Amino acid sequence: MSIPTPPIASLTAAPPPNANGWNNTPVTVSFSGTDWINGSGVAGCTAPISLLTSGAGQLATGTCTDIAGNVSLPVTGTVNINLVPPTVAVVVPANNAGYPRGASLVATYICSDAQVVGADVSCQGTIVGGSLIDTSTVGSQSFSASSRILLVTPKL
Repeated sequence: MSIPTPPIASLTAAPPPNANGWNNTPVTVSFSGTDWINGSGVAGCTAPISLLTSGAGQLATGTCTDIAGNVSLPVTGTVNINLVPPTVAVVVPANNAGYPRGASLVATYICSDAQVVGADVSCQGTIVGGSLIDTSTVGSQSFSASSRILLVTPKL
């Protein structure tokens, strides 16, 4: 009498997440299986699962079945997706505003991510936030700021 031995299921995510465990594009999770040396062979696995929306901790679960009908234990992966880039709000200087020569202006900008609550968002401007902006000369000046998300969560 033989004891049924199920195959072993595994999964892969494409594209893989960044170093912080996040994707900024949709992700497809695919499943594959390995049967034992004397097993009947893998007949099939759960079809690929496409995760198309933003969200932390999205789960993709699948199994594999061998030719004898034995089903593997489920394998589950966790996927974090953020499809919306963080935003930057420049408070000072105001866009297209005029300031008198010698005015005391402190560079102020705020970065946030509406998609992920508690996201660690990094801001960087052409003038360091909280620093004085040079208004000693007359004329047009430019200022910009950018942001990026620095999230650290478990990988798939």
